[in-house]
Order: sequence, then structure tokens, then C-alpha cells
Amino acid sequence: MFISMFQGLHMFRTLLVLLVVSAVLFGCGKSGNVRWVHYDETYCADKWEKSVNNEKLKSNISSYLEGKGIKVFEIEIFTDRSAETCTDCACKSGRRVKVKIKRSDVKEIKREGFYE
Repeated sequence: MFISMFQGLHMFRTLLVLLVVSAVLFGCGKSGNVRWVHYDETYCADKWEKSVNNEKLKSNISSYLEGKGIKVFEIEIFTDRSAETCTDCACKSGRRVKVKIKRSDVKEIKREGFYE
């Protein structure tokens, strides 16, 4: 009985190690397929409908990008600097949009003014 319990414990430990290694390998491979890209919001030169409500703005951005064939996984909007004081439409508002997309869509989203 002692030998079979030892064998069972050894098998359990081996299985646990294999599960952990598999999770790490598959997890790392999956994260390599996505990228975060950024966009600096302007006062009025953005290609999607503007909104002061972040949730509505996320929806507008997602709809625009998906209409261009870019799959959006996640969007974050935050203020990381002061707004520019100029009055030109292309002046930056101080808000930054961060979008998680497939790595294969990076080239396409860069055409829309995003950067890595």
C-alpha cells in the first residue's frame, strides 16, 4: 500500500508540474498575439464621434475601428498630460486612448493615427 500511495503522489506531482508548464507556455504565446497601441485625442480631428463620456467614446472608437476590420479587445482612456492651449482642431486634448488589438492589425491601425 505504501508503494502505491508513493506512486500516486509522484504522478500527482508530475501532472501538476506539466499543468503549470503548459499554462505558462500557452499563456505567453497568447499574449504575444496582441498589442497595445495609443492615440492622442485631439479637439476635433479624430475620425470617430467625440464624447466627453469615456464609455460612449470607447463605443465610438470600437465601432469605427471594427468598421475598418480591426478587432478591438479592450480600450482604456486616461488623461496623462495637460491639454494643449492652441485652438487648432489637431491640438491635443490631453486624453490618451489605449487600445488592445491583434498584432496582425498593428499596420492597419497605424494608418488611423495610432502608435505603439
